[in-house]
Amino acid sequence: MLINARNVRSMAIAVLTVATAAISVQPAVSAELKVAHFMPAMHPMDQGVMSPLAEDISTATGGALTMRIYP
Repeated sequence: MLINARNVRSMAIAVLTVATAAISVQPAVSAELKVAHFMPAMHPMDQGVMSPLAEDISTATGGALTMRIYP
């Protein structure tokens, strides 16, 4: 194989294409917030604030961030 400008350019394009594809592919990452509080699960604060907050966080982030509540 002769080394000429056309071969070098083709190899450079191939390397850049592979590098771009490798960088652009990112694994799906999800996170979970763990929240503990002293109120029982039936307490109005848990039902009125914590549970809706957990749902809002999950909805706003498309499920990427969730919240687990430990009453």
